[in-house]
Amino acid sequence: KNITVKFESTGMDEAITLPVLVKQNVYLIFKEAVNNIYKYADATAVVIRLTLKDKQIHLEVEDNGGGFTGGVTMGGNGMKNMRMRAESLGGKFDVKSGQGVRVSAQIPLIK
Repeated sequence: KNITVKFESTGMDEAITLPVLVKQNVYLIFKEAVNNIYKYADATAVVIRLTLKDKQIHLEVEDNGGGFTGGVTMGGNGMKNMRMRAESLGGKFDVKSGQGVRVSAQIPLIK
C-alpha cells in the first residue's frame, strides 16, 4: 500500500524522561492504530500528532480512509486494548469516524 505519513510533534523536549509504562502504552496504542489503518482503512494519508501539554501526552492518529459504521468502532480487540491501555494509566481514549477515522488518547504523565 502507498500511504503518505505526516508526523507532527508539539511540546516534546528531548530532555523529558517519560515513565516506562507511559512510553510502552503510547507506543502500543500508536502501533495498533497504524496497523488498523493499514489493514482496514483503504487510506492514502495518515497524520500522527504527538503533543505534550499540561503534563499529559496527547496522541492522535488520523486517516483519510472510508471510516466505519455502527458497532465496528469498539467491537474489535484492538480498539478495546487501546482503550484499556489509556484508561489503565488514568487517561482517556476516543475514536471518531467520518471521512476517515481519528483515534486519540490522552495519558497523564503522573497518575
